[in-house]
Amino acid sequence: MWVGIWSSIVDRFGSVSRVGLLSFFALAASSACASPTIIGFSPASGAAGTQVTIHGTSFGATQGSGSIQFNGTAVPAVSWNDTSIVVTLPSGVSSGPFVVVNDLHVSSTSSTSFTVMPSPKADQSTP
Repeated sequence: MWVGIWSSIVDRFGSVSRVGLLSFFALAASSACASPTIIGFSPASGAAGTQVTIHGTSFGATQGSGSIQFNGTAVPAVSWNDTSIVVTLPSGVSSGPFVVVNDLHVSSTSSTSFTVMPSPKADQSTP
């Protein structure tokens, strides 16, 4: 968007000595400076080791200094783009929300909680 402002310089006797048009460009907000929004995630439940895709907007094209937390625990991203982030659920966490913090340190919290299921037990029967 272009914005122009007329300006003039008036000397001490009231004479206009210069008239000009100052102009500048105002940049529209882009995803790089917008607040992230978590729309949802899938699956809605799983055990440790489950890959979860967080869907949303304005996460940023790359992770940069952005981060993800699951119920207060930092979770590394497997992949990251402006509309989705993939994480692997770590062991030892309990059910709770996801928090995404973008590169500008603006955060969004999921409106629903991911449900942590018990990990499948290895078959311990003897032959």
